[in-house]
Amino acid sequence: MTVSRKEELKEQYKTRKPQMGIIAVTCKGNGETFLGIDENIPSRINRTRFQLEAGNHPNKKLQGLWNMHGAKMFSFDVFKRLDDQDPGEDHREALEELLEICLMEHPDMSRIWKAKKRR
Repeated sequence: MTVSRKEELKEQYKTRKPQMGIIAVTCKGNGETFLGIDENIPSRINRTRFQLEAGNHPNKKLQGLWNMHGAKMFSFDVFKRLDDQDPGEDHREALEELLEICLMEHPDMSRIWKAKKRR
């Protein structure tokens, strides 16, 4: 790979706009849906799936449903996106607000994990 190509790829990485927003993990066995936020949706979906498969997800209710119904009975989806955001900024507050709105609109859904306290 040439030096100019490496520089081009680095610049593309720096200016990329990651998919940020709310993910939904739904158990098709009972219809229960869990919502969570992240500034990198594909990464969070992979991490959540890995934790469930390893049997060590911090949400014990979600983990129990996974253990009972199995991986084939779950879907991982993008519930809402937070579009056109500067990738260099912290969007946690905006994502938390969006999650709160979604939870109010859908009281039958719950959080995947508890909100982290800001320092």
